[in-house]
Parts: sequence; C-alpha cells; structure tokens
Amino acid sequence: DDADGTDAALDFGIGNLLAEHRSERLSAILARAGALMTSAQWRPALLVLQEAGRVDPDAAQPAALQVRCLMECGLHDAALGVLAYLRDRVSDADVRLSLLRYEAVCVRETTRAVEARVIALVQEQKLDDAVQLIVENLAGQPSNVVFLHHLAKLHQLRGDTPAARAAVNEARRHIGRENLDLIAELERL
Repeated sequence: DDADGTDAALDFGIGNLLAEHRSERLSAILARAGALMTSAQWRPALLVLQEAGRVDPDAAQPAALQVRCLMECGLHDAALGVLAYLRDRVSDADVRLSLLRYEAVCVRETTRAVEARVIALVQEQKLDDAVQLIVENLAGQPSNVVFLHHLAKLHQLRGDTPAARAAVNEARRHIGRENLDLIAELERL
C-alpha cells in the first residue's frame, strides 16, 4: 500500500511539474505574441499564437488574442469562427464583454463586405447570384437583420412577394419592436 501511495505522489508531482512547465512555456509564448502585437506585426503574432494553442489547447487567452490579430488583418469571418469557439470557454465577465465588442465589429465588417458584393451583383443584374450570396451568409448569421432586409428587397425585385414577406417576418422575429424604422421600411415591400 505504501508503494501505491508513493507512486500516486510521484505521479502527482510529475503532473504538477508538467503543468508548471506548460504554464511557463505558455507565458513565454504569449509574451512573444504580445511584443509582436505591440509592434503591429499581426500575421507573425498569429503564428506564435498557434504555437500557444498547441502548448495548451484549453487556454482561452491565445484564442482571444487570435481574434484581435485576425481583426487587424481584416479577416473578420475567421475572427467570428474563433469567437464562436470562445463563447462557452470564457467565464470572466470583462473578457466576455470585450469579446462581444469584437463580435459586433466583426459582424458589422462582414455585413459591409457582403452588402458591397450584393450591390455590385444587383448593378450587374445578377439577382439570383445576389440572393444566393445573402442566403449563404444567413447560414452563418441567421439573425442578421441587414441580410434579411436585403433578401426581402431582392425577392421583391424578382417579383416574389411571398418570399419577400417571409424575409420581412423573419427579420421581425429577430428584431422585435425595438427598431420600428427598419420594420416600417420592410413592411412597405
């Protein structure tokens, strides 16, 4: 029985040493990434943060820093993917609030990019392609009322009033009565 107790103590001691080493290594890697980020070297920082993720796959801090780097590189869709990963892994209220701010910026930027592409497709008279683009983006952001607004307008342009009304109803479901101006504009379709 003493041998089992000694083995357990040794295993616990080795486990503690490994955890301490991993923690020190992660701290050093995060410091390197922080230095790169301070000098606005976002892409190299991303590579360093990937290494941090390999050292401790359960650590949320490297992923949160990846979000910032991805945003600075203009990769808002990728940042949204990391934010979705982090959503259930972060419990600190201040960090969650920061992540929500990042998410709002990413959604706004991806929405702007999609809107620009939709406008170009409409100008080229490619309404089916514009609808497809909106539908694809709604798959990732199903409550994006701006996408639903454009979908309603595109359906109306195509002469599909029932589909336009369905998009209006879906938008209404997501925004409630807080944004009466948008609802009123959608209802005019």
